[in-house]
Amino acid sequence: MSKNQLKLTKLERKQTLSLFLRLGIYRSWSPRSYAVFERHLNKADDESLPMGERVRAANKIDQMFYRRMKKHEQNK
Repeated sequence: MSKNQLKLTKLERKQTLSLFLRLGIYRSWSPRSYAVFERHLNKADDESLPMGERVRAANKIDQMFYRRMKKHEQNK
């Protein structure tokens, strides 16, 4: 597996975090939800882990991102 198979790049994940903070999406998250998101973010960037685990973590971040953005759009 190549790094190109990760849906979000390391930079995009950092931009996602920044976007969430700017939009105030985290305000509605419980501390546990925020911790889960951060754990997946760190796991996806940890180069010592097998690529499969990193891809799963990146996919989970994608799911959380799109789910939260959809919810945010509905609440506008």
